[in-house]
Amino acid sequence: MDFDKMREMEFPRKIIIGHGILDDIVTLCDDLSFLTNGMIISGENTFKPAGKILEDHLVDAGYHIATHLTGNATVSNVDKAIECAKENNTKFILAVGGGSKIDLGKM
Repeated sequence: MDFDKMREMEFPRKIIIGHGILDDIVTLCDDLSFLTNGMIISGENTFKPAGKILEDHLVDAGYHIATHLTGNATVSNVDKAIECAKENNTKFILAVGGGSKIDLGKM
């Protein structure tokens, strides 16, 4: 993913939420043909009950996952997330948590 160039983004037409989503994350990532290097963006409070489970499932399935714990979607936090993604050769991002984490994931 080239983070230094403008690009067009098409958001998914299907959003999956609800009971069991954490256990199905590997199947969903495989179905979307995600490459092996991913990054989870989350806050500390959400990472404990949900993000860590995602990370564990994906690592167990052979994905290489970087974790970026962050606060609000400030310019500084966006820059830090981009730097983390570059350092880890990130090919896909999963945002876990509330609105600001989802906003960072879209950046």
